[in-house]
Amino acid sequence: MKIFELDIENVRGIPNLSLRPGGKNLVVWGLNGSGKSAVVDAIDFLLTGHISRLIGEGTGDISLAKHGHHILHKQEEAMVRALIKLDLVKEPIEIKRHMDKPTDVEINCEKDSKEFVEFVLWNAQRGQHVLARREILKYIHSEAGNRAKRIQELLNLSDIESIRGALVSVKHRAEEENRTSQHGVKVAEAAINQTVGEKSFSQQSILDYSNKNRKTLGGNALTKVTTINIQKDIRKPADSSNVIGMNSAQFDRVLENVNSEISPEQKEKRAIIDKKLRKIIQEIRSDKDSLKKSARLQLTQAGIRLIDTDGSCPLCDTPWKPGELLNYLKEKIKKGKQIAENNEAINEMCNELSSHFEQLSSSLKTLIQATAKIELVQEKALLVEWLKQLEGLSVLINNPIEKYPIQEEEIDIITNLKASKKIDQVLVNIKKVVKERVPDLTPELSAWTSLVQLTENLKALETAKVKLEQSNKYLKRATILHDSFHTARDKIMGVLYDTVRDRFVELYRQLHNEDESKFTAVLKPVGPALDFEVDFYNCGSHPPHALHSEGHQDSMGICLYLALAENLNKGLINLIILDDVVMSVDNEHRKKLCSLLSTSFPEKQFIITTHDRTWANQLKAEGLVKSNELIEFNNWNIDTGPQVSYDVILWDKIAECLGKGDVPNAAFYLRRGLESFFCETCDSLEASIKYNIQQKWELGDWCPAVLKQYRNLVKQGKNAANSWSDEEALKKLDEREKISAAIFETSQAEQWNINEEVHYNSWKDSQKEDFYPVVEAFKDLCSLFECSKCGCKLKVVSADKEKTNVRCSCGNENWNLTEKRKN
Repeated sequence: MKIFELDIENVRGIPNLSLRPGGKNLVVWGLNGSGKSAVVDAIDFLLTGHISRLIGEGTGDISLAKHGHHILHKQEEAMVRALIKLDLVKEPIEIKRHMDKPTDVEINCEKDSKEFVEFVLWNAQRGQHVLARREILKYIHSEAGNRAKRIQELLNLSDIESIRGALVSVKHRAEEENRTSQHGVKVAEAAINQTVGEKSFSQQSILDYSNKNRKTLGGNALTKVTTINIQKDIRKPADSSNVIGMNSAQFDRVLENVNSEISPEQKEKRAIIDKKLRKIIQEIRSDKDSLKKSARLQLTQAGIRLIDTDGSCPLCDTPWKPGELLNYLKEKIKKGKQIAENNEAINEMCNELSSHFEQLSSSLKTLIQATAKIELVQEKALLVEWLKQLEGLSVLINNPIEKYPIQEEEIDIITNLKASKKIDQVLVNIKKVVKERVPDLTPELSAWTSLVQLTENLKALETAKVKLEQSNKYLKRATILHDSFHTARDKIMGVLYDTVRDRFVELYRQLHNEDESKFTAVLKPVGPALDFEVDFYNCGSHPPHALHSEGHQDSMGICLYLALAENLNKGLINLIILDDVVMSVDNEHRKKLCSLLSTSFPEKQFIITTHDRTWANQLKAEGLVKSNELIEFNNWNIDTGPQVSYDVILWDKIAECLGKGDVPNAAFYLRRGLESFFCETCDSLEASIKYNIQQKWELGDWCPAVLKQYRNLVKQGKNAANSWSDEEALKKLDEREKISAAIFETSQAEQWNINEEVHYNSWKDSQKEDFYPVVEAFKDLCSLFECSKCGCKLKVVSADKEKTNVRCSCGNENWNLTEKRKN
């Protein structure tokens, strides 16, 4: 897409403006505050429906609705129209967007083409067509994560980052569910331990307990216990009026477990653990550096467990030789010995507390079932509340460094396990009611009740194990999906970033080949971030803003942006807007940037704004724009906006003045025009002038230097042609030499600084008839230094600091300056 016509009405600082770039490059220059950026804002709004300058960090209450239109006009009066041309559509297409309906764009074209235009405008939403000075900072100065985000937005890769974030969340959720499922299995096992009267879980104790009770009921001994066979081939006793679902021995054990956990002895043990735990955690929290190191160490320890068999890093998938990463991480843990010891102590103490919570939780669940059956409503409610409090404590010890309570008023939380002050009386009351309402059981009924309780426990364990198995599968799949995505992303993004990096290095070397011809760069994804480092004069890689000057940083930003732009929808949006991007780039490198834009991006349409007239003239001199594509904004005021002046051809402007009989102004334009012309020509031909400490030169300095250099170059070209026996080239240069000698004589330019008759003061006092020959003479003189075909200035081309050619942009003029070597 390229812009052929652009009409702006009441947008920002422009009430009314019509530009006709015709698909060609366009340069808008003017002082700060002259309205240049309003052109950028208008195009931005037309293509995207918003103005990027008005959104994002630091914009606060600024909005398109309030500040997008001209301040003296209404929002509905603001509009931007353009006639655009797409490579795949034959006819130009008109598009319009009104400020009061920013999401709606009018597209006037054939129906088949409309969908394609909509697709192009959808791609434009990324804002890849605009590079402003403030944007350069996002590529160069940004943190790695922010830089990655900005570049991914530009490359339309934001969806990849969204998917990555979603997969990370899924994996974290799977890990959390897996931890919960593991805890569920431990709780179920604790309930079985309580039923069979053992301290630790084992299949043998379950088998022994089952067979003991089956024997009482006349059943055969089992070799393996399941929920299906535990009550198989035994009969239910006739008298089964037990209302609490357990025998008295089981009930007594449950009460004993609860009383044991809240006994003074257990409280004292937990108090000792709690005191040690608080001290370590308090020390870690008081030292931010220690907190960071502890977090890193935990990550390192987790990383060791997750290292793949191929040795690659489980966090970023960076490949390591087998065993190297493991040894490296072990060494890190060894160096952080004290932190490792602290973490190990914390884990050990938390595991011990966790076992108390699990045992007590299991007992409370059993008591809650019993109180429900004997309808002890208040007691049940208190037990339910206590169980919730215990579950809350489990959360605290799962992440102790961040969440464990260490304040004085919180000391009894762990010690008392949040038990109510009424709990002793409640437990006594529950036991009393059970004794009164539940008769003593016969041995057979007691055995039956025991098997029923164990069956329920086993079913709960089976359910917990099924959940754990499901969570294991979920975690495994989430991990595979997460890791596979990251591997594929890093591989594909790595190729993309390598391509961008290589092109960036190539462009930057073109700009700084005189001192950074061996410049290199690193541009690679590291997890969700993007590392960007550059070589500093063969002294290693560093962040771009660490050692390089602002001018070099700006050059890097421009080159990186252009390298990225080459990878953006080729053939869709061949428009690049550079909004005052060379603020810190010196004059020499600006000239090289002109050449780079012209030669490396011939298919792009550049719209460039600048406050620097020299930069604008350099863009013209290098052939990036012609005279009618260079526009000056000046004399801006709030009512009329900027005054627009096209850079018309010098001779047309002089002819216009002479047509009015205005010789003084004609003389002024000739003098100023020639001064600018020969200044630029002196640069393009590499002519030497006498040094001036004030660095102020005039036409009398530029012109003789150019003529002298021109003669030298023609002579050098003739010598080269003779050495190669190139008769055609020699003939052309001979003809140039004769014509130039006559023109030099007619214009008297060689005597510029000794002949008063050719000075501006004499010109302005001339009559119209006397001034015409002067104009024609200098018009012929200027034509010597321009190509008759492309209109661009002749330019010296060098290699290894040796002048090799004089040529124009199109190659129509090309003088060889290198003589044939003699044997």
